[in-house]
Amino acid sequence: VGQKYLLESIDAPMVKSYVFYEKDRAKKWIENTSFPKVFKLRSGAGSYNVFLIKDKQQALKYLNQAFGRGFFPHTKLAVLKERIWHFKKNRDIKSLFKISFGLYRYIFPNKIYKNLPRERNYIYAQDFIPNCDHDVRIYIIGDRALGKKRLVREGDFRASGSGMFDWSDVPKECITKAFEVTSNIKAQSLAFDFVKDKDGYKIVEISYVASVRAFLDAKGYWNKDLEWTEEELRAEYFIIEDVLEKIKST
Repeated sequence: VGQKYLLESIDAPMVKSYVFYEKDRAKKWIENTSFPKVFKLRSGAGSYNVFLIKDKQQALKYLNQAFGRGFFPHTKLAVLKERIWHFKKNRDIKSLFKISFGLYRYIFPNKIYKNLPRERNYIYAQDFIPNCDHDVRIYIIGDRALGKKRLVREGDFRASGSGMFDWSDVPKECITKAFEVTSNIKAQSLAFDFVKDKDGYKIVEISYVASVRAFLDAKGYWNKDLEWTEEELRAEYFIIEDVLEKIKST
């Protein structure tokens, strides 16, 4: 939620977002806005806790839960369904093992999750961008940019978590915008998710704790001049290199 205010403060190009902390104001907005909308919780990764709200009735039901008992941030069934989908797509030992472990955790949940607080007393929503068959993930580390397209799976609206990627033809527009925003907020490493509307690519969200495993298959990176360097890489090594260089210069 906080990133909405951060990105707005620097006039970053982002998908129109809405935050409400009072039920009456949120209800009034629901009564007057258009649908569908994308509702999100503050916690979650890989498309978890991201919901497509298709109409006013569904939004009001969500509203009552948000300002009532709230939402438990870790949903065992959603995790299990995700692992089953990946097994159907990949049909390999790794995905089969993940289903087995998911079933185990469904029956015997991790005790840590029981201590997570419920998400409640706010609404965070964004405009839905229709007809998107991908989003663009850009990972800025210092003066380097890693990037790929993440493809939307059939029957879904989310690209994050699909496990389907296209490493070719990454839009330079996204790389440039990501470098600009990272510089403006003085970050060392930052990941961006972009989607495209009629006016170009817009930021959906940013993250400072991006998964480096998502870039194990990257074949190179761009610099700020959009020059490409092709090499086998490990994103975490770039972070360590920059930290060590910073220490040497102080």
